Amino acid sequence: MKRNDLFRYVTIEELRQEGATGVQRTPSMSPLPHRVLGANLAYERKRRALSMSALAELAGTHASEISRIEHAQRDPRLSTIVRVARGLEIPLADLLRGVG
Repeated sequence: MKRNDLFRYVTIEELRQEGATGVQRTPSMSPLPHRVLGANLAYERKRRALSMSALAELAGTHASEISRIEHAQRDPRLSTIVRVARGLEIPLADLLRGVG
């Protein structure tokens, strides 16, 4: 396995197909919400060509917080998600698409 294969973003479609645990997906399984949120955030940030630092400044938070959310290492507070959506100038629903 190449290093690039170890460190890559998981697409929402991959999460839907495999389930968040890597096991075969059953109809009752859904991806973990914080992984979907992280994938949505990474997509929207990159689409706008923003660095994590730039987005953090716009959202009034720290770049490390953006990184932890994108890499599904943190379940952010709703207020943080709202500030990030405002920083990206997108509806909150765009970040939450596919969650739940």
